[in-house]
Order: sequence, then C-alpha cells, then structure tokens
Amino acid sequence: MNMKGARALDVAETDELTLAELSTRYSQHIETARGISGFKARIASV
Repeated sequence: MNMKGARALDVAETDELTLAELSTRYSQHIETARGISGFKARIASV
C-alpha cells in the first residue's frame, strides 16, 4: 500500500470522512491504478 492509501485509511479511522467520501476516494484510487497498469502494459507491448 502506498502512503496516500495509508493516509486515507488513517483519516477514515478518525471518522473525519463520511462513507461516501471514502468510497469516492477509493474509486478514484482504483481508476488511477488501472491507468498506471494500462500504461505499463502499453510500454511492455512495444
């Protein structure tokens, strides 16, 4: 887990984020991870 992910969990545990905010951040993180893996796949296929 990267530092941003760890920080998001720390914040969630202190109840500073609502469930909706947490799920939004999580989905954005997943989209970023997909973009990075797709980019790596394109590089590998060259």
